[in-house]
Amino acid sequence: AGNLAYMAIIAIFPFFIVGAAIFSLIGEESERAASVNAVLYALPPIVGEVIEPVARNVVEGQTGWVLWLSALAALWTVSSLIETIRDVLR
Repeated sequence: AGNLAYMAIIAIFPFFIVGAAIFSLIGEESERAASVNAVLYALPPIVGEVIEPVARNVVEGQTGWVLWLSALAALWTVSSLIETIRDVLR
């Protein structure tokens, strides 16, 4: 259970990085901001207040090959989260 909580927290920021990478290809700045707003709306208010500045900085600040390199690292983190969920459900 502890590993699940840890991986869930660790996977939040890579989620924003992958979202920014996808929206940099097909979307606009307003769509990136809307995706951050949608995720923050689903989180508890206290968690949203902590994550919001960092998430907006990640989504607005990265471009180019650094963004895609970060997206690859994010996919690795998310795959670790999925493996942890599979372990918990067994």
